[in-house]
Amino acid sequence: MLQSDGEIDEDVSHRIRAGWVKWRQASGVLCDKKVPQKLKGKFYRTAIRPAMLYGAECWATKRRHVQKMSVAEMRMLRWICGHTRKDRIRNDDIRDMVGVAPIEEKLIQHRLRWFGHIQRRPPEAPVRIGILNHFENTRRGRGRPRLTWEEAVKRDLKEWNVSKELAIDRSAWKLAIHRKATSPKLNLISLFLSLSISLCVMGSSIQNPFLQIVEHPDGTITRPYVPESPPNPKDAPVLSKDLTLNPSHGTYVRIYLPADAKSKGQKLPIILFFHGGGFVLFSPKDATYHASCEAMATFVQALVISASYRRAPETRLPGAYDDAVEALSWVRSQAANLATADPWLSTHGDFSKFFMMGSSSGGNIAYQAAVRAKSMDLSPIRLSGVIINQPYFGGVERTKSEEGSVNDPVVPLHSNDMLWRLTLPIGADRDHEFANPMKTTGLAEAVGLGRCMVLGLIGDGLYDRQKVFADMLEQKGVDVVKRLDDTGIHAMELFVPPKAEALFREVREFVHGA
Repeated sequence: MLQSDGEIDEDVSHRIRAGWVKWRQASGVLCDKKVPQKLKGKFYRTAIRPAMLYGAECWATKRRHVQKMSVAEMRMLRWICGHTRKDRIRNDDIRDMVGVAPIEEKLIQHRLRWFGHIQRRPPEAPVRIGILNHFENTRRGRGRPRLTWEEAVKRDLKEWNVSKELAIDRSAWKLAIHRKATSPKLNLISLFLSLSISLCVMGSSIQNPFLQIVEHPDGTITRPYVPESPPNPKDAPVLSKDLTLNPSHGTYVRIYLPADAKSKGQKLPIILFFHGGGFVLFSPKDATYHASCEAMATFVQALVISASYRRAPETRLPGAYDDAVEALSWVRSQAANLATADPWLSTHGDFSKFFMMGSSSGGNIAYQAAVRAKSMDLSPIRLSGVIINQPYFGGVERTKSEEGSVNDPVVPLHSNDMLWRLTLPIGADRDHEFANPMKTTGLAEAVGLGRCMVLGLIGDGLYDRQKVFADMLEQKGVDVVKRLDDTGIHAMELFVPPKAEALFREVREFVHGA
């Protein structure tokens, strides 16, 4: 409902009044001290807030509108809790008592949900014609231009760091705009997020990020935009937070702890995880790996530490290996000094069941870090195993699977070559020990490694090297669990939930059976 001057003040006031009407009708329940606070909050979210937000998806809200809605909501919530402002209880604490997120977040959520619906409609659809078209050459009045709905959406996308291209995939969009999970169980469907943000496969309209890397003559590159997810240290099925590792290198770790384990005071196995990206792309903050680590933490029932590392070409190998060893040393220092350690690790981490894991280039890193760990004093932690998922290796001589990967949807052959060119020490070829340890060293450094699990998928352009790697580990006397019989493509667990579930099932069996 727009006023004659195009503003929404009257509609906002009308919605607030409607909310108070619903609140008074339910006051017998909401003000009953015998009813649990969380149940009152659920009742509020179900019966009262929808009345206040009816039609809000079409509002171009200004600060005064959000403030007005927020003040009305906080009056309701304080009344529900039996407190007034004189009690000097913070708004965030009141919200925690009843489990209600700020209404300003819900306003943005409603608007972005409607925006996603519009984006998925064909261009000729009336809803797109009516909202997205503008009249040109029209004279406007004096003063600041009126805030339009489209401008409000742009502001929301920027504030939440969400790419509008995600809207094409409904499942991904739904996850992206619901910044705080509401379900007590983290369903693996969340991994659909990466279908829209990372790879151009299975009909996705989003380009493969490896194809969007731009090389410059001076040796630098421009990386494509990849959406990021903020950590969520409370009010989520899987809690997460960032801790600084090495400020001079800009490295950090993101820790994931299942909320039910925290509430029960459980001790969980610890997995130090290294993400993929060809040593060039991605980080623990990226939405793809954030969603994957959340799912892994809850499915495996483990405390997951996702470690960042310096990327190429700014820092070529062995920089990433050095950062991995530094992350490993950090975990050891946490175990050695429980009094000053992070409380999630000291309270919920079982350092006697510690594992390293990596996917793609992260698998390469996990292997190299495990080799270096042989000469380190890791006590009091115990490295119980290394999980190497679809490790990224290369070589000058093409394998059969590489020859068939010219048009691979994830790592096409020319992108594969480019990544090694950006990553290896200057002047080195793909038979360097960092890329092809099977040829250069014959995996002599692997002698004495502990239990390992190597996973690969037939159909991955890197499969042949992964199989040779697993076989050679076995020849060196390493206790290897080989999972190389399934089919698929590289990094498939990031965008196909059944593959993610299959991977996490193997990880859970390996971790809890150790």
